[in-house]
Amino acid sequence: MKTIFLSLVIIIALGASSYAAEYHVDRTAHNVVTFISETSLDQFEGVTDRIDGYIRWTGDQLPPDQTEWPSCSLYFEVKLNGLDTGIGLRNRHMRENYLMTDKYPFARFEAHLKNLRKVSDTLYVADAEGTFNVHGVDRPMSTVANVIPSASGLRVQCNFEIRLTDYDIKIPKLMFLKLNELIKLQVDFYLKPASK
Repeated sequence: MKTIFLSLVIIIALGASSYAAEYHVDRTAHNVVTFISETSLDQFEGVTDRIDGYIRWTGDQLPPDQTEWPSCSLYFEVKLNGLDTGIGLRNRHMRENYLMTDKYPFARFEAHLKNLRKVSDTLYVADAEGTFNVHGVDRPMSTVANVIPSASGLRVQCNFEIRLTDYDIKIPKLMFLKLNELIKLQVDFYLKPASK
């Protein structure tokens, strides 16, 4: 989910003017965050559009061939009580008994961006390295993000995996809520310039 804000860096590389800049998640766009669990007997997804965040950088400019931006920071968070698996009882047990969304309402990623690469005129990729937090536990996380520029801003797509036990989340064995310890995350969201 972190790499998502890397796309914002791409906008900079595509010719942003030389001043401090900030882009925010466009919450009116079709943003999708998907948590996928696959076991030998079952697969299900939790899906939400409740993502928010920003990317912020300072300095004169960020040319496309620059490999690291120490002043470029990104942050995003996903509201976990919005996750929908398609079954109401499963949603309730997942939120209340395992994710404990009343106490830990968000999954968060905070990172620095580096190694921006131009794949084509319509696609850039970048590395995001930082900290992922869920269930009150911080862990180092790195990922690669696809950044797709558009007339209105950026679209960011990235995938990563988390191990539930790394975040002190017990693995349920109930018939209606069997989870793999390894959860795949797919993030697809849009960013637009922050209003002045």
